[in-house]
Amino acid sequence: MVFVGSTEPVPNSLWKIKFDKELATYPDTPINLQHIKSEMFLGLSFNRNTHYPHNYYYLRSPCTKYTEVSCNGNDKDWIFRHSKFENYDGSLKSNDTINLSIKKTKVINDKEEFLSSHDIHCSIGNYTFQEVVCLSDRLGRNEEWCIELIHGGS
Repeated sequence: MVFVGSTEPVPNSLWKIKFDKELATYPDTPINLQHIKSEMFLGLSFNRNTHYPHNYYYLRSPCTKYTEVSCNGNDKDWIFRHSKFENYDGSLKSNDTINLSIKKTKVINDKEEFLSSHDIHCSIGNYTFQEVVCLSDRLGRNEEWCIELIHGGS
């Protein structure tokens, strides 16, 4: 599962944007989000249905039953779009507000789902976390992500 952390950049909240082209243009370029600390990729996980081997199901959050987002997902290609166009000049900059969506590859004709945070918290052991999930219906500002671009090595 993926959780919301501090609003300030800390090592556990940093992600590297990876893509196959020289430039990432939206909505044409799928991106992968690699967690810098663990080097794992953000995505959706699915399993094969044991009763119907040609059918798959996507893992659901144990807290909300929305589509679970994790750092070991099978589907990892995210599409980004600006959610606010008033300052949009064709490029992606720090402090831009974007939406991230993903298409389930194992579900035919399924709608894209949006990466979303919400006020529901989950507990694991003695720790409480704010969960991040994917939703097919956008609920408002919880699908908006403000990004900070940090230039680093490779």
